[in-house]
Order: sequence, then C-alpha cells, then structure tokens
Amino acid sequence: FEDRYAETKGYDSFAADKEELSNFFETKVKEKIGDHAVIGTNPKDQTIYNVCYDCNIPLWNEIYNRVVNIGTNSGVKLNWDEIKHVIRFTFIWFPPGGLLPPHTAEKFRALSAFNIPLRGKTEIDFYEHVDNRPGDAIEKHEYFNPSFLNVNRFHGVFNNTDEERMILKTHLLT
Repeated sequence: FEDRYAETKGYDSFAADKEELSNFFETKVKEKIGDHAVIGTNPKDQTIYNVCYDCNIPLWNEIYNRVVNIGTNSGVKLNWDEIKHVIRFTFIWFPPGGLLPPHTAEKFRALSAFNIPLRGKTEIDFYEHVDNRPGDAIEKHEYFNPSFLNVNRFHGVFNNTDEERMILKTHLLT
C-alpha cells in the first residue's frame, strides 16, 4: 500500500510482548487516564486513551520503553531517542460493532503512526481521496504485526466481530 501503509514482519516473542502491553494497559493506563473522547468520536463506537508526555511523564516513559522494544525487535530502523520529544501514545479500544469512520489526521496533526495490534481482529480500510473527502473503499487489510500508517490518507475501522479490538497508536509528529 504505497504511501499508505507498511507492516513489519514482527518477531518470535511479539505475542508475549503484545500480551504484556495489553496487561499493562489494564493495570496502569485504563483507570488512570480514562476515555478522552474529545476528538469527535462516539464513545459507543470506541474509547480513546491518550497518553501525552506532559500529562503523565512516568507512565509515558513506561509506554515509550515498551514501544521502543517492540519497534526495535520488529526491525524498525528509527532512532527513537531523536524523535522522543514528538511522540504521543493513544490506546484505541473498539467494542464489537465499534467503528471509526473514514478520516485523516485532521483534528490531531501527525505525519504517521506506528500501530501495535493488541486485541482482536485488526483490520483497516483504505479509501480514495475525492476533493479532500473519502471516496470509495480501496482495500481492507488485516494486520498481525506492528505497522506504519500514513494518517494523512483516508482510512477507517469497522470491528465487525463479536470480540473487542484494541491497538496502541504511536503518533509520530515528525
């Protein structure tokens, strides 16, 4: 998906790291941060947990260390310390039937995101651009490993399963 999406190949112990990060969310993030449904989404369709550096430095650092470990083990060739000051983390949880309509990073400016699938079936839909709005669906892709997403190209999510779905989105603001 040129100029839209790239999935890493993951690594042998990714399943264990994914489970640990999911448990970390439940025990350290969920109750402490709470839903930040301020980006115009319906909380019945998804729940957003934004963790910015200034909001909670110790918690942000714990997430950062886990993301760097997952990224490095996935073969990502970034110097995470060089972009550390422009990273923001968002856990996005979808109930069964939850959705995120086609969109771009209009309300939250970022150039790309490093997405880590944590729970459920992680599919993403890509859409054409027609006069700066989403056109027809181009492709649906199910991913299993950490991935990069161009958040300035139209994409969306529909959790059409009976299970919850959750990812950790690492916004790369540079």
